[in-house]
Amino acid sequence: MAQTYNPRALVSVSKDLVSSPLGDEAVILSLACGQYFSLNPVAAVVWARLKTPASVAELRAVILDAFEVNEEVGERDLHAFLEALLKRKLIEIENG
Repeated sequence: MAQTYNPRALVSVSKDLVSSPLGDEAVILSLACGQYFSLNPVAAVVWARLKTPASVAELRAVILDAFEVNEEVGERDLHAFLEALLKRKLIEIENG
């Protein structure tokens, strides 16, 4: 089960990585571990918003505005995505 994040927590992209859009998707290269990661179109929209730090609430709003999904599903999927990024050290989360 995905962790629940404080809506005011600030999410930022970790240092030592490079990312690029690739059509509707995106790719990330972690320079720290030398691995590539690919993001599906939904994840790529969230990643694009992270060009500058954003709160969890702002990221949730991005998903709800961009996709036809109910709030519960959107929030659950966002938290799972953030958890996956955090596990791979692609983002940092500072609790607000």
